Amino acid sequence: MLAVEQPPANTYRGTVPGRPEIEVRFTITRERLEGVVVTPEEMYFVEPMSNYQPGAAPSELVTYAAEDIQPDSIGTCGTS
Repeated sequence: MLAVEQPPANTYRGTVPGRPEIEVRFTITRERLEGVVVTPEEMYFVEPMSNYQPGAAPSELVTYAAEDIQPDSIGTCGTS
């Protein structure tokens, strides 16, 4: 058996100041920032642009609402 050292957790959870009903959860490393913002009405995702566009800068992020996900169109282009 090979022992593998586990990196430290870089996961954070909290609320928005003045808006305790909005919960945020993020994982932050030197290379990535990704997470979710949960409001009473909607859930929003924040992901690196490089998940969708190879070569995107590490500072480029994509933010979208859960309701915007179209599971039936995974793997297809929205403009074709």
